[in-house]
Amino acid sequence: MQRKCELLERKNIHIIFNFKYKNLNLKEKRKQLILAITGHRPKRLKGQEKTIKKWARAQLIDLNPSAIYCGMAQGTDQIIATAAKELSIPIICCYPFPKNYYHPIEEWIMENNEIIFINSAYSKKAYYLRDKFMIDHANAVLCVWDGICSGGTYITRDYAYKNNKKIIDYYGLREVKK
Repeated sequence: MQRKCELLERKNIHIIFNFKYKNLNLKEKRKQLILAITGHRPKRLKGQEKTIKKWARAQLIDLNPSAIYCGMAQGTDQIIATAAKELSIPIICCYPFPKNYYHPIEEWIMENNEIIFINSAYSKKAYYLRDKFMIDHANAVLCVWDGICSGGTYITRDYAYKNNKKIIDYYGLREVKK
């Protein structure tokens, strides 16, 4: 519990409930390239973490975004956030709700970056709201998707597509049909 309190006392934390974004100055950020990240957890990455990080790093160098929105989940989110941090790209860490424990990699990523909590407490809907928030405030999406039309990555990618966001896909997880 003490760690959570320390995080909530930081000045770069925004707690957003019911999508009241007034204090975030997001309209100014929309003038620049802001990326959102969506992708699978480790189980669906098929051992391609190093390849995904290399791909993400190349995309980040090529696109040179002003910032990235990161959902901070294990797997794709943390892989791409690590690449962004190594390139000194600002990260907006978007959590669905505050947690009692933050993994050391999360703490390292959060260091000197903005942190946003979408909900005050756990709810299944909080994950969807977090993803919707990131897509709504990004210009483009880096997506690591295996092509299976189910799960959070699919829902987030589909939402981005329906909202005319540029989607940059990593195709290495998809099965090639012959």
